[in-house]
Amino acid sequence: MYRTDRTSRGGGTAILIKRNIPDHEVKITNSSLEITAIQIVRPNSQPLTVISAYRSPLKPILVQDLHLLFRNHDYVLVAGDLNAKHYSWNPLTHQNVAGHTIRRFCDSTGFSLNAPLEPTHFHNSLRNTIIDLAICKGMTVTEVTSIPELSSDHNPAKQR
Repeated sequence: MYRTDRTSRGGGTAILIKRNIPDHEVKITNSSLEITAIQIVRPNSQPLTVISAYRSPLKPILVQDLHLLFRNHDYVLVAGDLNAKHYSWNPLTHQNVAGHTIRRFCDSTGFSLNAPLEPTHFHNSLRNTIIDLAICKGMTVTEVTSIPELSSDHNPAKQR
């Protein structure tokens, strides 16, 4: 397990990986996202960089930080709670700046943006939303599913 704890109370990011999968941690500097990053060594292929990400709804997402996640890596999966809302993955939502930033970033780079069809965040007084996303470079995600298996206001999103 790899994890990056917050310096303040609560939260952080983590990646769980089976022991028999060769991997190592990767350090990527980022000011607008909390991240944990690893690189998986794939036999007869280039490595896959996997990044677990969280963006506080109080912080803007910076385009240059998104570029840093993908720089120098050919195969990348960034997944997590980006607190980003956009009608292209949730037509009934109120959009936000982070959603527009991520949508424009993916459109300009050609990276795929993947989200489940079902909500990933549940709120008592607001609409349920899809704020857990995956951005891919060099690979295709064919299915993203919201999995109701935790006793939390968030469902994990499973990518295939």
